[in-house]
Amino acid sequence: MSHKVLDYSFARFSGAQVHDLGAVAVCRYLTVINPETEGKLLTHAEAKGLSAAGIGIVSTFEYQAGDALGGYQQGKEYAALAQQQHTAVGGPAGRPIYFGVDFDVPDYAPHLPNTPEHAHAKLGTIADYFHGINDTLGGPHLTGCYGGYWVIKRLFEAGLIGQGWQTVAWSAGQRYPRAALLQNGFFGSYDVSFADVADFGQWRIGWRPGDPGTGVQPSVPETHVWHKVKPGDTLTALASAYGTSVQAIAALNPDRITDVNRIDVGWNIRIK
Repeated sequence: MSHKVLDYSFARFSGAQVHDLGAVAVCRYLTVINPETEGKLLTHAEAKGLSAAGIGIVSTFEYQAGDALGGYQQGKEYAALAQQQHTAVGGPAGRPIYFGVDFDVPDYAPHLPNTPEHAHAKLGTIADYFHGINDTLGGPHLTGCYGGYWVIKRLFEAGLIGQGWQTVAWSAGQRYPRAALLQNGFFGSYDVSFADVADFGQWRIGWRPGDPGTGVQPSVPETHVWHKVKPGDTLTALASAYGTSVQAIAALNPDRITDVNRIDVGWNIRIK
């Protein structure tokens, strides 16, 4: 089963809005804090609200696009900061943290063939950066990477990551099969990825995949009736089909329905 995952930096989505967009989790940011970046930092209050709504959170560190060019020491420093921030917002131990490589990575050893034994050399200083992260977090099983096809592939082959989040950017149509997440939708204030595995690094406050009594899908109360808006749907038609009224449906969705003559395809709205 494919799971829809959102990622956003300076935007904010409530648990209900994430549900409405059909997603089960969000990738949210940890970062070096300054006046320009503090707005994208995941907070404990945000994590608490998402967790209460059943939304998984994937911890992702990125300060600048070229973070990974900073080498071993910068990898250690950023990993220590990411781990501190992850813990502060309620992230449980044992969950991986992804680190962004947000640019088109060149081949640093083009004279060598594209084989696993040469992956480390072809990563150049990016390999050093991820060695620093590994040494701080405790190994590749706690380390993930966001990036294009080649950097994800080579980091896996070099044994430097245990989780991959591949973007279609810089991938030339290729998909690396070990990447848990594939980012392939871009909508301005948020992007969309899909995961075909149950555990892609997500967590909620007090919960990790595999803990008793939980699952990947966020729960919607069974006593409520929900409808995902399809092309051609109107509130009038939905009210008639479900035996309710336009006004009643609008009252149940005050954050979404502000004009009873307009509902958008893809919305997950409560009917009763």
